Amino acid sequence: MGASNFGCIGEGKTMGAAYNNACREATYEYGHDAYNGSISTTRGFISIDRLFPKGTYAKTKIRIMDRAIVHSDDPQMVHDNKGGKRPGKPRDPIPWSIRGLSPEHRELVRNIAKIRTTKWGPCIGATLNNHRYYFAGWAAE
Repeated sequence: MGASNFGCIGEGKTMGAAYNNACREATYEYGHDAYNGSISTTRGFISIDRLFPKGTYAKTKIRIMDRAIVHSDDPQMVHDNKGGKRPGKPRDPIPWSIRGLSPEHRELVRNIAKIRTTKWGPCIGATLNNHRYYFAGWAAE
């Protein structure tokens, strides 16, 4: 069995309640299969709110978290000219997962990618606004 990355928004009074709601919704939508490829296959979450500078927009948090999950899989993966992926070469200075980001956002992606998320372990979570939270990670598939 493999793993795929996921990202989803959960709503609740706390991040824990939002995580439980997101898992419940995923179980309803994708079933009770332990390999359904959704947040319901994870075991808890790690809050990364402290890593984001105060005032970071929700859209920016989502973008950075999604990039960090992909970056954690293989930080040296780059796109070739045909749109495919191939292992990075020394001449490829910037992996595709952080290409196009500001230096501050690149550093955020690298720091978040260091947090160990696995398909059977915790995912990462961050506060968006008004009792909405974003979760990203790896899911068993």
